[in-house]
Amino acid sequence: GNYEKPLNKKVLLSNPNVSLVTMKKQYQGDAVILRLFNNSIDDADTSITIGDDKTFLAFGKFEVKTLLYENGLFTESQECII
Repeated sequence: GNYEKPLNKKVLLSNPNVSLVTMKKQYQGDAVILRLFNNSIDDADTSITIGDDKTFLAFGKFEVKTLLYENGLFTESQECII
């Protein structure tokens, strides 16, 4: 099938203990879904930068977070959106 890149921008995380594990276009909508995971037994803070847009996140140990990125805005989802 055809694969379309969800973003043509570089994604940067400031903390090496936080990993971007999923990045894909939302099935219903135009947002890009970003799923991040804190790989550490300790709490962790990180910034995530996409192009000129930036947000900050705080993670508990081994916590997973889901962000929606659309039109330069980040929204944290309380659900594991697919």
